[in-house]
Amino acid sequence: MDKGKEHLQSQYENEVAEHHEAPPAYNVGTSTSFGSALGKTVTIDPTGSSVIELPPGSAPPMYTFSKSLLEVGSLSSSVTVSRPDASGSTLAVYAIADRFISPLHMTRPFFRHVTVARSSGIFTAVGLRKIQWTFLTQTPIPVDDPNNPTRGAPIGMFMSVLGSDGIGIEKDLLRCFDGKWVDENDQVVALAREGGAECEGMPVLSVTEGLHQEVMDFLISAWCVTLCGELGKRVHHHHHHKHSSQDQVIA
Repeated sequence: MDKGKEHLQSQYENEVAEHHEAPPAYNVGTSTSFGSALGKTVTIDPTGSSVIELPPGSAPPMYTFSKSLLEVGSLSSSVTVSRPDASGSTLAVYAIADRFISPLHMTRPFFRHVTVARSSGIFTAVGLRKIQWTFLTQTPIPVDDPNNPTRGAPIGMFMSVLGSDGIGIEKDLLRCFDGKWVDENDQVVALAREGGAECEGMPVLSVTEGLHQEVMDFLISAWCVTLCGELGKRVHHHHHHKHSSQDQVIA
């Protein structure tokens, strides 16, 4: 391991990796799952500074971070997620942190004022309940909602306005569980995977074909939110087991 990677991971060496049930392993060449063709498959580069497409090659990163995700702890400052735009410049798309995501560019109200929730409690901590991430957005109150909570406000409208954006009722935008990312229609849009040697222990995300750029930006950023404060531990854990296995072979 080079000194740069060792420095990034040193803060996690005395920490115990969180117990969790791992997503399915990434298999090179997998093309379909859940009836949907998979498009891009991405991972985090070994330094934790960008999102790259698999298999690794000479292509530039799809997204870059303002600081390495290996350095991000649960109480650290936010990280900016950026991508190249059509003009060749860099567009900052989202600011992320532990259980936090906020747009840095013009996007639909659907992707603004998103609340991040993660399952917790003793059953999750001991591995009896799987961790689920939910990204909630605000939508107008449905016209046919019999339980309109606005107390006099017109049905089909937002309850109030924050700046230029309406606040209505919460609705799932994305959820992540059992290695699946599903949208508001419960359609699988991506599969979370565990990377092997070709990814140096970095997690992998396989995205379904035809995903709109706006959705892709949010999905990648949301995926990175779930890795905040954890990626460094996982990489250290991977390298520890790798070196332990090599020592056993030598012995």
